[in-house]
Parts: sequence; C-alpha cells; structure tokens
Amino acid sequence: MNVGPRFDLLARVLDLQPLDEKPLISEGRFRAALTTGPALTREESRVLWTSPATRDRYVRTKAALTSEVSSRLSDHGVGRALFALAAGSDDVVHYLAGDSFSVTVIKADLPDVDWLISLKLEPSYREHLPVLMPVALRDGGGLIWITGTPDAEGQLSGEWIHKGVSPLDRVREHGLVLEP
Repeated sequence: MNVGPRFDLLARVLDLQPLDEKPLISEGRFRAALTTGPALTREESRVLWTSPATRDRYVRTKAALTSEVSSRLSDHGVGRALFALAAGSDDVVHYLAGDSFSVTVIKADLPDVDWLISLKLEPSYREHLPVLMPVALRDGGGLIWITGTPDAEGQLSGEWIHKGVSPLDRVREHGLVLEP
C-alpha cells in the first residue's frame, strides 16, 4: 500500500535502522499503555521509533490484544457489524444504528469538510473494551471511516477524510464494521 512520498521516506528511514537483538520495552508495559495506562512516555515513544525489535514487540502485542478483545466481544454476543442501508435520503443528519454502536453522519457546511462522522459505543461494547484501546470503524470495502480512542462516554468524532467519496454511498454498498 503506497500512501505517498512521506510514507515512502519513512519506510526508507526505518529500513535503514540497524537491527537490534532484543526489545527495550516489555510486553507488559505495552499492554498497560494500550489498555489501562499510563500511556507511553516521550522516552518510550522515542525508543519505539528507534528500535526495530521494540517495534516488532509492540506490533505483536497490539495484534494479540486486539485478538483477545475481539474474542471477548464475540463471546459476549456484542455485535460489530452494521449492515448496508437500503435507501437514500437527502437529510443533513443520518443516524445509523448497529447492535452495540451507532454512527451519525452529518453533511457539513464547512470549508474543506464535506462530512462529519460521530461514533457512539453502547455500554455493552464499552464494558469489554480496555479504556485506552483504540477502535476503527471501516466499511466492508476496507475504507477506514474513523479511528482512535473513544472518550469516557464512548464517543469518537472526526472529519470524513475521503474527498469525493460519499460515506452514505459507501455504507449502502458495503455496510460498516467496528473493530478494536
């Protein structure tokens, strides 16, 4: 996946780093930073950028944690999918209700912003999600709608970044999936 010259430059810089033999941050510390806190310190973030072995441990820890949370959500019957919409509307605000989350899509009247997206997690979802764990709302076609760590009320909001693409068309065609 090529996302532009900045990505290419970063990939080249990271590829030039000498391989280190052992990670400098423990799996337990990464688990804490990804779940209950505290977040990584500035020094730990620097180590994460400069140590390939530490980055590898972080990626593996995050993948394992995501798998564990996904299993827990599934075991408790908390749905993650919102199926495609059947009909269109000319409304400014569109409310999409899922089993354990809802999405509000607002047609924005702002310079350089076409749409605003707001995700709300229901308590049934939040009770199985670690406090600091980010979520990603994507459609069935793989397009990320919004990603980040929900606030204490289970809300996450942001701008629609996919210019020239309607989120309503995407959800009609693909549906939505919420992933930890």
